[in-house]
Amino acid sequence: MGGFLRFVAWFVLLVAGFVLAGLPLLVGPLLAGTVRDMGVRADTVNVSVALFDPGLVLGRSRQVTIDATNVDMAPATIGSFHLDLGNVGYFERTFESVSGELTDVRFMMGTDSVRAASATLTGTADAATVTARFAADQAARLLTIAAAHNGLTLQDVTVTPSGVRVTVHGIEADARLLVRGGALLFDPGEGGPQVLLQPKPSDPWQLSDVWFSEGGMNLSGTVDVAAIARNLAH
Repeated sequence: MGGFLRFVAWFVLLVAGFVLAGLPLLVGPLLAGTVRDMGVRADTVNVSVALFDPGLVLGRSRQVTIDATNVDMAPATIGSFHLDLGNVGYFERTFESVSGELTDVRFMMGTDSVRAASATLTGTADAATVTARFAADQAARLLTIAAAHNGLTLQDVTVTPSGVRVTVHGIEADARLLVRGGALLFDPGEGGPQVLLQPKPSDPWQLSDVWFSEGGMNLSGTVDVAAIARNLAH
């Protein structure tokens, strides 16, 4: 009887060790394939699952980490990203929270592109806070292109730590940027604010704030990461 009990104890420990340490090592590569199957095009995709998580046997993980390089998610490309997804259901392809950082993010605006040096994400899956950092030259480019798409010609756009100086209709002025109703507005001081960037009702994002620092521009807003993931899967 003693030998049988020792065998049972050994077997239980073996199964527990597999569930807590071995299973995550097997699930990670499978989830990496799932990410690619969802439509994510990238040079590299690596997925790791939290160790010592008994929820894995039920198809859930307290944390899944995704690292990818040279990601093509039109109309944007991402040099690299590191994302931590919280409380993930990998059969349902759902998650409750997200946090992480993206670098070298390039957005296509028509035939033009604008680069954000970095962006951070944190919050719930359906309303994460995103903050993007644009260097001064890229911020000026973003404002110029966005204005042109809305019928406004900006000349000699200069971004400083305190704001924006532009020439509009031959008049040089210190302009003000502000966010209202999820949209980025441009106020040259005369004629009232004009829309530069505005999400469509169906877009999974909206802006919440804009500010300047260290010769660059910062844009923050909320994004429905879960909706983007669902759209990739269809």
